[in-house]
Amino acid sequence: KRSDVIIKMLILFLLLISVDVQKTIDFAHYLYKTGNYKSAITEYERAIFIISQDTCSSKIDTFSLISQIGKSYLFLGESDIGRKYLNKVSGDTSSALIGFSMLEEGKLLAAKKEFSKIMNKAWQSKIETHYSKLLTLPHKSPLVAGLLSTIVPGSGRIYSNRWGDGVFAFLFTVGSFALAHHYYSADNHIAAIGFSGLGVLFYLGDIYGSCESAKLYNEKVFYEELDKFKLDFGYIY
Repeated sequence: KRSDVIIKMLILFLLLISVDVQKTIDFAHYLYKTGNYKSAITEYERAIFIISQDTCSSKIDTFSLISQIGKSYLFLGESDIGRKYLNKVSGDTSSALIGFSMLEEGKLLAAKKEFSKIMNKAWQSKIETHYSKLLTLPHKSPLVAGLLSTIVPGSGRIYSNRWGDGVFAFLFTVGSFALAHHYYSADNHIAAIGFSGLGVLFYLGDIYGSCESAKLYNEKVFYEELDKFKLDFGYIY
């Protein structure tokens, strides 16, 4: 029985290494281009295994396949794993990809360190230009936004370029307190308390929302500029 198992495993192994490795690679590339990154990783790993077992395939560049695996993991959002694979491949392209993945996570200093490994002078010039733009982007302070809405409801959202939200926040907050005052003057204390509570909720919610609006503004501006940066190097993906 043990010998039967060994024979079956040997047959399976021979069938495996007899597979046309180039077809496996081509299929992996197809999966990658169509966005099926998990399956692409499986096929790239299969190709690497076949190459390692088949001396006839030894001339095929496995480093490019490892790079593709790393890029696939980046697209899947598994940056740490992707960077581990890309670190196995020395070169400007892998350093650029690692740098971009770090920028995606907001790690500007770590990205700068990785970009500094790039030897291509034309690339370095592009990186310096885009990186300096990332450092000088317009910025909205969440603290200032919160303080503004504390003073005038909705003003913090307007400060963060969300005019529509700011106007609605002002109307709902001020309107709730105005109705509370109206009902209080009319001796309808239950309605007055209800609208007062609603006004407080709108007021506090607006302060919190204004802080978040400033953060969203900063993220939007950052990632829009990062997209332009990556577009200049789009061919490396």
